[in-house]
Amino acid sequence: MTTQTPSRSIAPAAPTWRLRIAAVLAAVIGAVVIYAIAKAAGADFLVDQHNGKGAQAIGIGAVIGMALIIPLLGWGLMALLEKFNRNPVKIWTIVAGVVTVLSYLLLLVVGAAAGTKLSLFLLHTFVAAVLFTLLRRGAGKTA
Repeated sequence: MTTQTPSRSIAPAAPTWRLRIAAVLAAVIGAVVIYAIAKAAGADFLVDQHNGKGAQAIGIGAVIGMALIIPLLGWGLMALLEKFNRNPVKIWTIVAGVVTVLSYLLLLVVGAAAGTKLSLFLLHTFVAAVLFTLLRRGAGKTA
């Protein structure tokens, strides 16, 4: 007598490029939402980089631009590492971790109100969390 185990159908994972597009879109949309909430709560987003130019306003365009550029650079780095390296996720995670820490260090040295610094910290954290979660998922797979 033979026993058969019932076959389970497993839903196929989303192609890697879809996850990565989702990462970019989620980073941008989340950053815009955080910016809008922070502005409504009174954050002025005036930042003095101590470069002699005085305080400069961070507008929605800069938020969208950086929330778009950083994920695209992260995606590009992951794609290059996948093509030319045996351990792309590990290397990408180290590089992304260093970049995230450096972004936090920059927040410590700029002159800005507490509400602005907190809002920028939340923006950086959200974008990093999205990238760490979605760009690493499916890495190394071709789709």
